[in-house]
Amino acid sequence: MVVVDPEKGRFHLRRRQAVESSTLPPLPRGETGLHSATGARIVCPMVLPTNPVTLTVQQIEDLNRKLSSLRHDINGDLALVVAAAELVKLNPDLLQRMLSTLLEQPPKIRERLDRFSVELEKAVGITRASGGSG
Repeated sequence: MVVVDPEKGRFHLRRRQAVESSTLPPLPRGETGLHSATGARIVCPMVLPTNPVTLTVQQIEDLNRKLSSLRHDINGDLALVVAAAELVKLNPDLLQRMLSTLLEQPPKIRERLDRFSVELEKAVGITRASGGSG
């Protein structure tokens, strides 16, 4: 849970006790609702290894550390989105100040996911099929 002080524009985080369900209607088939080309990169053909892949303990530790860092960073990015939205909800005059915070987070999350995906794919021998967009 994000606790905000709209007068001072400050916020801090508390662990959320329950996840709220989304009340948004589903998008029509084929529509992502995205305002960038990112949607085209979400799914791309992958070529799996044909032989078993063995990872060393060190490789597993490294991937686990990177995954842990990824989770932490994305949780922080999403907390900023929630905090900015809460501040705007409580004080609409802050919209212009909070808009840049809101808009900066999706590309940061995507970049972090892409970096981890490359590391994971490399470790387990997954390659991108030719003609893939991402």
